[in-house]
Amino acid sequence: MSAVLKSKSIETIFNYNLNDAELNSLLGDKDDRLDEKEYLELRSTNGILADLYRLFNLRENKKQANLYLNKIDDNDFKDKVE
Repeated sequence: MSAVLKSKSIETIFNYNLNDAELNSLLGDKDDRLDEKEYLELRSTNGILADLYRLFNLRENKKQANLYLNKIDDNDFKDKVE
């Protein structure tokens, strides 16, 4: 019997209909910006959570931002995000 591994979908900033200003703030200018595939390949889980935290801070949704911040498991990394 063989095991079948299902890839786990991960929530990112790309799930939240980013506007141009948010994209520029989070990922840089359009010419230098990562696409979603590159983003997933290069960002760590904590980096993705930090970007979600930053996105919701930009949107002034502190409650949602703090939910993502609290999911970051590396305290040194978390301190640099705040």
